[in-house]
Amino acid sequence: MRPRALLVGLVLVTIALVLVAAGCGGSGGGGSADEPATESDGLSQNTPGEGDELAPTAEGTGDDVDPVVAAERAELLAGIPQQDRVLGDAGAPVTLIAYEDFLCTFCGRFSKEMLPGVLDEYVRPGNVKIEYRPVAFYGEVSRQGALAALAAGQQNRLWDYVETTFGQQADATDYLTPEFLERTADDVGLDVPRWEAARRAPATADEFDELQLTAELDGVGGTPTFVVEGPGGQQAIPGLPAPEALDELLTAAQG
Repeated sequence: MRPRALLVGLVLVTIALVLVAAGCGGSGGGGSADEPATESDGLSQNTPGEGDELAPTAEGTGDDVDPVVAAERAELLAGIPQQDRVLGDAGAPVTLIAYEDFLCTFCGRFSKEMLPGVLDEYVRPGNVKIEYRPVAFYGEVSRQGALAALAAGQQNRLWDYVETTFGQQADATDYLTPEFLERTADDVGLDVPRWEAARRAPATADEFDELQLTAELDGVGGTPTFVVEGPGGQQAIPGLPAPEALDELLTAAQG
């Protein structure tokens, strides 16, 4: 009887250990680096390792580009000067640097929910300019999207390209197809052969690599990350801020 009793005891101990282990790894356990993007103190950010977790923010469009979206974004940007990656008056005293990734849903939210207000309140009056710095946290798909945007910047249409792309942001695993990137270039009025040549040019890849290095030096660990620079100082914003918080920083940066 003793061997049988010992066997029963071992089985019970094993079951108990399995239950304990399951509890630590479940929803009641601690967080990990690969959890979905967090929201704290009004900040929201996608960080590396979450590429498979990104939720769609719009209905998937496949390879097609919705001309209505392109027209709406063109209207949003109408009358605002563009020079390469900069949107707004080159002499504006404050610069809002935006580190973004086309696969970042919080970046898409900034584009749709906050950028229109920033343009009306700060960019159009000439107080703020926005500098776009694409980064790639989600692999080659992100990188190809960044190169496409930089190539559009060589025709001073980067912001049309960026905003039209974010306006159709969908399933993060498949919306940035080569066909979608090319049709977006055509829809925003780019010289497509020139854009395609620039997208594949070593100089564009070098520019992207330099921006990626700059992001690392600036301590960018996720997207979006914003940096506000002006006479009133410099402030980094690691995530999507509340509108009122961004207002305060842009106002304070004017000195």
